[in-house]
Amino acid sequence: MSDTTQGSRTLKAWLDDGRTNRRTFADLCGVSRQAVHRWESGEARPSAKQQHRIAHLTSDAVRVVDWLTAAERVEVTR
Repeated sequence: MSDTTQGSRTLKAWLDDGRTNRRTFADLCGVSRQAVHRWESGEARPSAKQQHRIAHLTSDAVRVVDWLTAAERVEVTR
């Protein structure tokens, strides 16, 4: 999956802002630091459960809907 989503970009910005380090964030999500890196780069997308956890941990700075691709957003609005 090489399609970066708003979620990927927002998560990267949130983490770059120093809110928490990537190791701690990964631990709180129950994944490896490599998984967080793949989410940030758009190589992978977190599961639905992980998306909800991310939204909670970031106080909705990274929303579940942010992980949808442009095509998926269009499909949801139909």
